Amino acid sequence: MTMKELLVFFENFYGEKYTGVFLDTMTAYLDGCTSEYYMAVRKVMVMRFPRIYNKVPGPAEIEKYMDEIDGVYAAMPKPLLPEPPAEYASPEEAAEWLKDIKNRLSKGTGPLAGAAIKAIGGV
Repeated sequence: MTMKELLVFFENFYGEKYTGVFLDTMTAYLDGCTSEYYMAVRKVMVMRFPRIYNKVPGPAEIEKYMDEIDGVYAAMPKPLLPEPPAEYASPEEAAEWLKDIKNRLSKGTGPLAGAAIKAIGGV
């Protein structure tokens, strides 16, 4: 889930649109979160923030339930592989990314993990 998808979901679910400064504030507040974190925010807000006023949640409402959101996020399964480095990453950053993948795969079992470790080689 992207931030835009989360905001569109809130708009459709609660019946109000994010516009102007409110939209700018929400995008700045939610910028840089992971897809899983957006899903945790959605899950908790749907359960805790009522629809009766036809108002979308803002930063204050999300902050009110931050402990619960963090708990839901912590319990969610995380992707096996890390995000790749930027397109113009240094060779050291790329090597560090490959080492991270190798370490994560070494915790797994099965032919795919073994083949991936072998393909990465001596990194």
